Amino acid sequence: MAYGHCRRRKSYTDLGVLAKGYRADIVLYDVSGMHWMPRYNDLAALVYSANSSDVNTTIVGGKVLMKDKELLTIDEEKLRAEITKAQEYFSN
Repeated sequence: MAYGHCRRRKSYTDLGVLAKGYRADIVLYDVSGMHWMPRYNDLAALVYSANSSDVNTTIVGGKVLMKDKELLTIDEEKLRAEITKAQEYFSN
């Protein structure tokens, strides 16, 4: 994994373990879609078959940012309104 180099160099000592007090960024994928099949190798399937719409839950630094495909830290309605306003501004 990517964290191995940092741990060997002692750059970070709080990586590589899912435990309290350790850094962890986790992404959970919904692998039920047909584009994931056949799945002989999970890592290869993730690299070659996953889409952004497959992301179900995202946890960064221990904080849940998205759960069951619902963004928890962004007001989507407000964001849509801001995008629409910007689009109108730049269209004129």
